[in-house]
Amino acid sequence: MKCLWTLVVAVVMATLVVGCSKKTPDDLVGTYVAEWSFGRESLDLRADRTYEQSFSPTDETLEAVTNSCKWEFDRERLTLHDPVVVQDPYVTASVQPTQRIQTGAATVLAVRSQFGQVVIPANANSDVTYKKN
Repeated sequence: MKCLWTLVVAVVMATLVVGCSKKTPDDLVGTYVAEWSFGRESLDLRADRTYEQSFSPTDETLEAVTNSCKWEFDRERLTLHDPVVVQDPYVTASVQPTQRIQTGAATVLAVRSQFGQVVIPANANSDVTYKKN
């Protein structure tokens, strides 16, 4: 019984250490998907610090969008340069769910770990998160 308890404590401690470890830019490289009620967004963070962002709507009347530029990571913040912002057209009364930010603008997103996986909230006004594939 004592061995089982020791094993349980060791597993919990290892999970906490992995979940709380600091992320590096290399940890973020990969493809992330955000599932919106009106479509699917994909964010591909590449090792050369460029990204490709695409949005595929489920509603045929909405526009599909693809975008790319550069990204940066500093501690817990992911910065996307010249991104397209996806927002719920049914809540914001927007004609399209995507809005291209003016050139030279950037979006800063918080990066966190959830059960050892990188999770990135899509924006501060939504419960939607990018999850790594």
